[in-house]
Amino acid sequence: MENVNDFQISGEKVLKGIPASSGIEIGEAFVIKPDIFIEENLTIPSDDIENEIKKFLDAKNKYLEEISLALSKVPLESKELRGILATNQMLLEDPIFTDEIIKSIRNGLSSESAILLNFEKQKQFLRQSSDQVFRDRTIELDNIEKRLYFYLKQPEFSIKIKNNTILVVQSISTTDLINAHSQGIKAIITEFGGMTSHIAILARSFKMPAIISVNHATSIIHNSQRLIVDGYTGEIFIEPNEELIEVYQEKIKREKEYKESLSKFIEIPSYTRDHHKVSLWCNANNSEEVRQSFLNGAEGLGLVRTEHLVISLDRFPNEEEQYEYYNEIAQIAYPMKVTLRAFDIGTDKYSKHIAKREENPALGFRGIRFLLSQRDYFKSQLRAVLRASRNKNVRFMLPMVSTVEEVIQTQALMNECKKELEKEGETFDNNLELGIMIETPSAALLSDELAKICAFFSIGTNDLTQYTLAVDRDNELLVDYFNPFSKSVLRLMSIIVKSAHKNNIPVAICGEMANHPAATPILVGLGIDELSVSPSVLLEIKQTILNLNYEDTNRNINNMLQVNNLF
Repeated sequence: MENVNDFQISGEKVLKGIPASSGIEIGEAFVIKPDIFIEENLTIPSDDIENEIKKFLDAKNKYLEEISLALSKVPLESKELRGILATNQMLLEDPIFTDEIIKSIRNGLSSESAILLNFEKQKQFLRQSSDQVFRDRTIELDNIEKRLYFYLKQPEFSIKIKNNTILVVQSISTTDLINAHSQGIKAIITEFGGMTSHIAILARSFKMPAIISVNHATSIIHNSQRLIVDGYTGEIFIEPNEELIEVYQEKIKREKEYKESLSKFIEIPSYTRDHHKVSLWCNANNSEEVRQSFLNGAEGLGLVRTEHLVISLDRFPNEEEQYEYYNEIAQIAYPMKVTLRAFDIGTDKYSKHIAKREENPALGFRGIRFLLSQRDYFKSQLRAVLRASRNKNVRFMLPMVSTVEEVIQTQALMNECKKELEKEGETFDNNLELGIMIETPSAALLSDELAKICAFFSIGTNDLTQYTLAVDRDNELLVDYFNPFSKSVLRLMSIIVKSAHKNNIPVAICGEMANHPAATPILVGLGIDELSVSPSVLLEIKQTILNLNYEDTNRNINNMLQVNNLF
């Protein structure tokens, strides 16, 4: 990242960040500067304790009212957005958390210091997680904390944002971003945040350009300055000249024309020029994304991450809650196939009922290992999935498999659930397909045996790369070492494909690698049968496939990897 004073490029002031949501916008900056400083251990006289408790409770209630108002603006089908807000609401309504803050005030701390102390405990727990999703949640806790301070100090103030401006902030709460979007902001720039933060998720849902992790953005950019935000490259141009504005206006025009031109591919089957079929599926987690998948001509849903239910509720959902969620997606998607992935969680994501905090959760008690150890929870999920399968368009996928025995044990548990449901008079798909994610080198090397007992494979390229190369994918020091295109990773993928095809089952890719058109020729050349991508890039990927020759790409990949020497 650039130094504060090092952002002058070719006569233009340029900042660089991480592009979290694609698109290009030109507009005026609306800058919200951080202005709250809280003393860490500010004590109060005993006479002020009851007044400080009242101040805290009033601030909390004001914030809960704000969340309720934001929820009223979010459509019912936007379950991911509603889940984020519900998580914030649950934290504020948690009597244990509230009592801890009140206890700190009764021990003599000011309401601000008490909030600081207790939120810091929560954030410290999340910072220890090996999972980037949970580390990013510390930013959301920061935003909740700041919002409470905000109401303690200025309870009647609310942000009024000019229409068609570009919002520049250190960070922003979920409710504020929803309100800002409803007021018509065109793009957002933040100093903090990760690709899995709520800011990034919301921006992508709003189809609004977002650039995150921009050092000193609120210090360098000033109100009403004209900006160009490039959500593809992560560049921000401050007070650009007319020539650069014209260049980007032309890019915006071409981007719009390109997106419109892709619509002609919706009805065209996804075959290479030499008539090799590559199925195009979508990743979706709510009904809105399912509908978008339909509109773009997806052939199925290759990944529905069921752990979102656990994360949003901060507990395991019961069978009925799961059934409603799975059934809704299956009904809307019908007749498309829906791939529900079993809860992909571990001690870094869900610590209840686990005796010991792990030093390295990425290599620990997670995925299918965790599920098989918590059979009551796993059975409730299997029963809910089976009940949602009655229209025969649901399949089920196991995460983080490393042994054949894990699949066999799951099959036995599923058969147990089927017998129970039959006795209860429930209908379900008795031939529901059971597949696995291949994310570990051990699963790749056992793929021939696994293919004999599985209905399909889906390769998780991020984890397979991480475990093959011994590179922590979230470690900024190792960015140059994390390479999913390395020969070792591609050779393992080739082994997986050949094992699957030998046993007549399909292989999918549902990870980040599938979303990049530049990777499409490699994946097609390897013989991948299904690519599951974000709805927004499906047509671009299809255009790439239509222009490929499978025989050429397959020959090129085999020559590069020398895979024929491996068998």
